Amino acid sequence: MEKKIFLILSTLFLSLSFCFSQTEDEIVNQYLSIENENKSESEETKKSSYKYTKEGDGVLDVLTRAITGISGTGYDEWSGKTGTSGAVYAGQSAGGNDSIQLRSANNNSGIITTASGGNVTKVSVAWNSNTANNRSISIYGKDSAYSAATDLYSTDLRGTLLGTIVCGSSTELAITGDYQFIGIKASDP
Repeated sequence: MEKKIFLILSTLFLSLSFCFSQTEDEIVNQYLSIENENKSESEETKKSSYKYTKEGDGVLDVLTRAITGISGTGYDEWSGKTGTSGAVYAGQSAGGNDSIQLRSANNNSGIITTASGGNVTKVSVAWNSNTANNRSISIYGKDSAYSAATDLYSTDLRGTLLGTIVCGSSTELAITGDYQFIGIKASDP
């Protein structure tokens, strides 16, 4: 059975979730090893992630402002955030309004995967109530790891544009095709 990995971005300005594909055994083994690493993860999140694993529907990676470790309105880099799927996330963002904030029209702000958890099947966003309608994020995919959020600003490095999620009209993007690595940035104005 393939593992589905869903990534949920929490309050974007966003909250993100990804869905990756793996076998059920791979999901269970990764979940059990990651569970020990993420002791500060809430019991609610653990139960939700394990529920997906047990049902074989996929695995849910939830990325929130708290998980990035960034707070306030200053933009900083963060890395090494391992999801339930085994995917490793990094990025450059701010954390005002208890949300993940991405700059638009910048050359270094975004969220990337530096290690794969399998094929991503869906990206979901929980928009922050302070986000203006029609703000959007662009989702990119590729088969090799991203090295930094700056990759998203290079046509040679960012991968294939898979679609956009627009505040006020959409909250998720189903991924068509097999992409093991995902990059997310604010859409160009």
